[in-house]
Amino acid sequence: MHALRAALERRDASLLESLLGPDVAVVVESGAEEAPTIRMVRGAYDAVPLLMHGLASRPGLTIAEREVDGQAGLVIRGGGAEPIAVTVDFTGRLIAALWIRPGRVSVSA
Repeated sequence: MHALRAALERRDASLLESLLGPDVAVVVESGAEEAPTIRMVRGAYDAVPLLMHGLASRPGLTIAEREVDGQAGLVIRGGGAEPIAVTVDFTGRLIAALWIRPGRVSVSA
């Protein structure tokens, strides 16, 4: 989890790619109340640019390691937007899945 946080904080695409499993799934929930959307990509080739793009527009970015909905996770804050919660599933030492959604989650310190 520490390496993932570091890769995201530094916006280090190479490090991030090294942490992802070959078939990693990244699911992004929009958080829209009226018409929520979910976008999913598979594989590091598509996951890395998606994650880097999501961080690009967040000045003052802070990332904290937290338990999110009972799983290992991160809470991302910055850019004046609501916090984003990321749950992380691992297969061995590699990340198998990331679920990204706006703050409507249970976060433990």
